[in-house]
Amino acid sequence: MNIRGERFRLASSATILLMFVISLLAVNRAGVAARVYHTTHGISERELPVALVRRTTDVYAYWKEKGVKNRIVVHLGRFLHFVELDPYQGYKTVRKFPLRAESLLPEYEAKLSYLNFLWAAIETDIAREVYNVLPPAAFREKVAEIAQAEGVWRRSGGTYMTQYYGSLRVIAGDLPREREPVLLNVDASFFATTDPERFVTELRGSGLSVDIVTLCLSEDSPDVTPAERERLLKVADLLNRRD
Repeated sequence: MNIRGERFRLASSATILLMFVISLLAVNRAGVAARVYHTTHGISERELPVALVRRTTDVYAYWKEKGVKNRIVVHLGRFLHFVELDPYQGYKTVRKFPLRAESLLPEYEAKLSYLNFLWAAIETDIAREVYNVLPPAAFREKVAEIAQAEGVWRRSGGTYMTQYYGSLRVIAGDLPREREPVLLNVDASFFATTDPERFVTELRGSGLSVDIVTLCLSEDSPDVTPAERERLLKVADLLNRRD
């Protein structure tokens, strides 16, 4: 190959690489721009935007009302709330062509429940990542299940991660060290044995940034006990104190 041909090849390669980098930056900028936040607070602040809700479906409704999009959800509780619906369910009543993906959303929301509200949050672009923090016993049990599902989850330190159609799911036993403001949901199911006062102390020391905090009594879940709900109410009282 002559010198001119070699220069042309190098210039072409450099141009392709530059276009690739520009495309990545554009995609990242578009993704960041699509995220919808509200006023951010440090989790240690005394006056947090805390909402106490009755049902898991109310958490989803609250996020939707606030118009948040493409967010990281940090959910504390015993369960993953990620039971998928039939992916073709939304098309069963569609009669016109071409079929549109948007037709799925009303079907999914009509079947929203304590089993699937975090799955629905990803499906409707409220969340782009769900970070599940499980209490110790539930975390050990889930890790044992994960060990039987080779290739689905991968371990990174003390966390386990998997991809769901481009969205990240994480299972952990501890709160994340996350700089980006998160949607924080604390479920009553987290308090089978967790002490409310110790929990609030650890939460305030986590360094999380939040713009929406929900405390969910999970009255729609048959697996959550009255005692767990009482402990969550104690957490709500501690977080709302001004002293």
